[in-house]
Amino acid sequence: MIKRQSATILVSTIIIMGVLSGVFLLQNVAFNAQLRARSELIELTVIDNIQLQASLKYSQQKAHNQTVGEANVIVTGDKLLINYNGTRYTRQLLVKPT
Repeated sequence: MIKRQSATILVSTIIIMGVLSGVFLLQNVAFNAQLRARSELIELTVIDNIQLQASLKYSQQKAHNQTVGEANVIVTGDKLLINYNGTRYTRQLLVKPT
């Protein structure tokens, strides 16, 4: 009788530990997704800042090839080609090209 009660407690403990492990795993997945989303938002904010600075610099100096921070920017028509961290982004020039 005592062995059966011990086995029941052991099985219940294993089931509870398994459920807790699953919950921790799901929490970790959700946290990593939040970190990735935050990282992407930060990078897009940096690109928007580069777009603004490059547009202002173009309106003042008419420079078609620029370096803004760590990014290389090329003005082609009304577009900005931004090379940042090995990735190329295309954004709209915020001033009228002349």
